Amino acid sequence: MILTGLYIIWKYIFLDVQDEEQELPEQFSLHQNYTNPFTTIKYTLPKASNVSIKIYNLKSQLITTLVNKYHQLGNYTVDWNAAGESSGVYFYRIRAGEYTAVRKCVVLK
Repeated sequence: MILTGLYIIWKYIFLDVQDEEQELPEQFSLHQNYTNPFTTIKYTLPKASNVSIKIYNLKSQLITTLVNKYHQLGNYTVDWNAAGESSGVYFYRIRAGEYTAVRKCVVLK
């Protein structure tokens, strides 16, 4: 193609673009927490659900509610700042639809 004496060269660059398919969760899961005292909790939902994640002490007293809302399917994380809590053992429980799971969390300062 010629325009006013200049040549326009069209270059096509083909990139190998691969769609990374995110693996859809196949089952509910509540993963073990990590880090201390700022605790990160991961959980997986294979279908949209109302989700509740609560922290309890050894006396089964509710310490805090971390999550209480509707989520679409997928992988999620929530953080709990346990810096204001005493060192010791705590439990976190997830309820998502009919799924319920409990894990132990140790807070060390």
